[in-house]
Amino acid sequence: MFDLRDPIWASIFSIIAILVSVSIFFLERKKKSLTYETISEASLLTLNEELNEKVQILYDGKVIKDVYLIILKIRNNGNSAILEKDFIKPIQINFSDKTQILSAEIIRTIPSNLNVEISLRTNQIGLAPVLLNSGDSISLKLLLTGHDGVMHLNGRIVGVREIKKSTSPTIFINKVEVNSLMVGVILYTIGIIVLFNGIESKSDIILRVGALLIMSPALALVIGERIRKVLEKIINKN
Repeated sequence: MFDLRDPIWASIFSIIAILVSVSIFFLERKKKSLTYETISEASLLTLNEELNEKVQILYDGKVIKDVYLIILKIRNNGNSAILEKDFIKPIQINFSDKTQILSAEIIRTIPSNLNVEISLRTNQIGLAPVLLNSGDSISLKLLLTGHDGVMHLNGRIVGVREIKKSTSPTIFINKVEVNSLMVGVILYTIGIIVLFNGIESKSDIILRVGALLIMSPALALVIGERIRKVLEKIINKN
């Protein structure tokens, strides 16, 4: 007969609880994700209708009507590395046909030794495949003319459904990470309650304390890894 007061059943339930939480942790840690964020977007110079016929703006010998500056950051905010071989189609930054790219340069990478090659077309920027570990990022400075606000990123990467736009500059924390941690803590708490329910003898105490000692390092592993990931994201964000 199933009886939670039986120390054997209590121990089995408690161990299953922590194994479930640890399994969730290891299953979701392979998540790949790539996002982009517009750090800054501003019009540097624009000619009004009155000056348009009297004043010319030259950039590298070309006549233009306006200049826009965009600072763009691309980041691996998942918890798994994106390898060079994962890129079926490289990352592309696309603008509308009205926009012309004047220049594009990489102004910062995390880590600093991340070497990224870029290629330019009239209204498209390409980034060559490169290893992006979790937290790695690439920041670009773009000068445009005729920019109408249209910009989107695409690419084909194994394990990444789409390159998503980051709508908030706050630190990204994976919801699955938080959920798995909450599940683990809840199951662990239930396990402790069940584990120490109906103690009738000293042998029960010894058996259940032994089970608790087995469970605790596993929970510490989950919590410790979560804290490490959050600290890494805070450091990389800065």
